[in-house]
Amino acid sequence: GIASARKKGESVSGDSATYFKSDEGILYVILSDGCGTGEGASRESVNALKLLERFLRAGIEPETALKILNSVMLVRNSDGTLFMTVDLLSVDLFSGEAKIYKYGAAPSYLKRGEEVRRYTGEALAAGLCLDGVSSADCTSLLMQEGDCIIIASDGVANPLDDEWLRSSAAAYSGGCARELSLKLLEEAIEKYGQDDDMTVIAVLLQKRA
Repeated sequence: GIASARKKGESVSGDSATYFKSDEGILYVILSDGCGTGEGASRESVNALKLLERFLRAGIEPETALKILNSVMLVRNSDGTLFMTVDLLSVDLFSGEAKIYKYGAAPSYLKRGEEVRRYTGEALAAGLCLDGVSSADCTSLLMQEGDCIIIASDGVANPLDDEWLRSSAAAYSGGCARELSLKLLEEAIEKYGQDDDMTVIAVLLQKRA
């Protein structure tokens, strides 16, 4: 489930998101947050998202695909103004093995029943990571039936002020990813207003009947 809102006064969002499944049964979820807001941020985040998706669909491993994306951004970021955060989630739909990759992105969360764990990273945004520190942060975890991973842009998820998000997610007892993403977005708008682009993605793992 994906829910998003533009910054007040802007015609487009600088956040871009997509998801797709590979032939091998790997679910990929990508969230890109371009520097700033408006058309420029939107254009760059969409371009980065499309490039990363093309690499992954071609069978390139996520770690390598992200490094290539960062290298491309470094070449284009000659004046230091072109960069973006990147969240990439991969989930093996057969085994439940998942990895969360981050380039400068806001925290992500794993909801398991009423427990909510936060995952952060230290890597800079893509386009700012220099040689030697160009790898994205990577967290591995094993998802279980009923687990839900929440990915959000920094307009929603603030590591210094996310107790409300964690409490709200923990209290949610429904089984609909779309409903949860909308709930968290609405609460973020109520709390912060719309001073930034906002995106929430919820990925709920269920066994096929």
